Amino acid sequence: MKHMLDNKIAKETKKMQNLETKNKEQKVSVITFLIILLIAFVVWIATIYILDKTKNVFDGKIVSLVNLKEKTPEEKVVETAIKRFKELGETGLKQEDLEVLKILRKGDYYYYISSPNNSLEIRISDGKIVRENSILVEQ
Repeated sequence: MKHMLDNKIAKETKKMQNLETKNKEQKVSVITFLIILLIAFVVWIATIYILDKTKNVFDGKIVSLVNLKEKTPEEKVVETAIKRFKELGETGLKQEDLEVLKILRKGDYYYYISSPNNSLEIRISDGKIVRENSILVEQ
């Protein structure tokens, strides 16, 4: 009887050891899969970023999204101006094509931004366009 009991205990112990081994193998498989998935994701993000930076595939949206540097108020205003100039029919404008001046009028500061064909005044305090081509904008 004792011999049968020892055999049962040995079999159960062996089963538990097999289960533990399978468990460890499964954990290693899951961890390996997650690491491969993470590496693939990083490579994918890097590829998209490089394509946007070098070939401007996504119009600079990915670069600006990933860019950790906070934009200065002047950079934000220039982006607003470029967008408005495009709406007015000027295409292909870049920041280098614009002249940006900081002016004071009636106690408020404005950015006066001129392109080859248009000009804007944007109030610094709230970022609103107040003049377009030297004409007041109705608000």
